Amino acid sequence: MELYVSIILLVMIGTRGVSLAQKNTPTTFELSEECGNTIIISEDMLLKLSVNNTRKKQESCKTLVESDVDGNRLLVRLLSIDIPDYPDCSKAGLNVSQIEGKHASERLCGTNITTPVFNSSGQSVGVWYYSNRGEHEASRDVFTLLITSFHEQINGACTSYDFTCSNSLCIDSDMTCNNYDDCSDNSDETIGCNATEGNQLVKKVVIVSVCCGVFLLAVVCVFAVKIHRARNRRGSYLPID
Repeated sequence: MELYVSIILLVMIGTRGVSLAQKNTPTTFELSEECGNTIIISEDMLLKLSVNNTRKKQESCKTLVESDVDGNRLLVRLLSIDIPDYPDCSKAGLNVSQIEGKHASERLCGTNITTPVFNSSGQSVGVWYYSNRGEHEASRDVFTLLITSFHEQINGACTSYDFTCSNSLCIDSDMTCNNYDDCSDNSDETIGCNATEGNQLVKKVVIVSVCCGVFLLAVVCVFAVKIHRARNRRGSYLPID
């Protein structure tokens, strides 16, 4: 009985380790597959435009990203972009709309440009890719956006389910230590965690748990075989009437 209990506990530990190892990696959405759609999120996500050899010369693709948490807004960070730079991004580019503050919505193009973090005025943002160039050129356009659902502090504090960023924003605590800067100041990747050491620890927990489980299973099998053989031997010596 103790062996079975031990196996169950180790399986639970191993499952927990796998769960930690997969801690909230943002779901990735391909913009070309989401044209005209609304993407609903509660934490964070990646929105990408990848190389696509079937992309047409004249193409426009718009999608709406919305937080399903009442009162939450969205942070939009441009992680990478490679859209050849024409004057004023007139022939191709990326536009993020419904943005408030001094960093207003603007057309983005170029290669690995540095842009501010966009802060939505409400629970949604619109993302629009447009192109009016040759098909070969358009097919090579790429970018990646990180979009995070957040809210501001209430009565000077975040909730017990939140992580408090150094810039006073509140994000879901599940988004910490996942190698993505969801706070926009990287505090969720530096306070209370070390991504590299944490991942290594999780891997060790999983490996040890699996090895222990296999070992205990082998022990159970050995005992089962010995008991079976012992019973067979006792049966072979039974007196014959």
